[in-house]
Amino acid sequence: MYSHRNSDISNLFIKLFEHTRIIKPLQGDNYKIPFYKEIEINSNEININNSTQIKIVKKEEEKKEEEKKEEDKKEEDKKEEDKKEEDKKEEEKKVEEKIEEEKKEEEKKEEEKKEEEKKEEEKKEQEKKEEIKPKIIEKKYKLPSFSNSIIKIPSNYSTDDEDEYNIVSLINSPLDKNWKLAINDEKNNIKVYKKELTTTNALLLKTYSSLSYSLKTIMEVLEDYDFRMKWDKTFKTITLVERLPKKNNESFTSLINYSYMKFPFPMTDRDFLQKHKTWKNYLGNEKSVLSHNKSTTHEKYPEKSKPIRAEMIIGGFYFEQIKDNLTNIYLINNADVKATTGISIINSKAPESPKNFILCLRNGCEMWIKGKK
Repeated sequence: MYSHRNSDISNLFIKLFEHTRIIKPLQGDNYKIPFYKEIEINSNEININNSTQIKIVKKEEEKKEEEKKEEDKKEEDKKEEDKKEEDKKEEEKKVEEKIEEEKKEEEKKEEEKKEEEKKEEEKKEQEKKEEIKPKIIEKKYKLPSFSNSIIKIPSNYSTDDEDEYNIVSLINSPLDKNWKLAINDEKNNIKVYKKELTTTNALLLKTYSSLSYSLKTIMEVLEDYDFRMKWDKTFKTITLVERLPKKNNESFTSLINYSYMKFPFPMTDRDFLQKHKTWKNYLGNEKSVLSHNKSTTHEKYPEKSKPIRAEMIIGGFYFEQIKDNLTNIYLINNADVKATTGISIINSKAPESPKNFILCLRNGCEMWIKGKK
């Protein structure tokens, strides 16, 4: 069985064959020859050597097998590690892609939000324009203007303020046959017209005049209530009650004042509580002021039995400076003093009131300028 493994065995059989050709075999142990013993010894040695060799080979094979397994394990571990690394990279890539997608989605949402905000802003702007547009078209009052109107009204101008409409309408209304010239003071350049009304016994008065002072000076004299009592002889007292806060989009300022007027005996004195609206730089004209006043109420100045509370149905003025020291003055006055008798006497004296006011105002302007000097 070992002939294929060891050449010594082959040589041994060759020798044996050669001896068998010349020596006859003998029976029994006594006839064994030394040659056979040699063969036996050699065979045993060969078997031992072969067994050792086999063990060595087997160990080498086992070692190689172990090394191969180790190599395979290392290879497998490497593959596993590579796979884990690849999976990790793939996972990181997916995370990055997800982050990128979320970022793009966020950017898209942000863009959509901005676009939505822009559309909303445009919508609001359009609504605002639409709100403004109807107001221009749908305002309640279109102010009257004629070729010879005192206040020049733009053709597209209208207002929702009834007080503004009423005072401008009266100032701009032409002097038709219903108006009568009550006072014509050429020396002082004062003309007062009167008009009888069907709604009240009180006359409607319209006054034309001018003063040789700037609009600024005239307004300073009128608005200083402490100084006013030094020149205004029409009233015994005039008190500023309250300056009203300005509301949104109002182009005027408002205040309430109280005035007390002495009446000749045997008549009872009168007082007025009036709300004044003032439009400075009226309709963009920096040299003009429009004012409207009418009776009102206030908790600090309740109506009493004496003096009798008179009613200012409508009053006001329009001042326009036409030169450095020349200002045209237009007054409107319709005051009901609540008289039950002597109406004709009261009405006959009524036109003197605006004339006296202008003369007092002129004196006030002169005092104001002298006081400054």
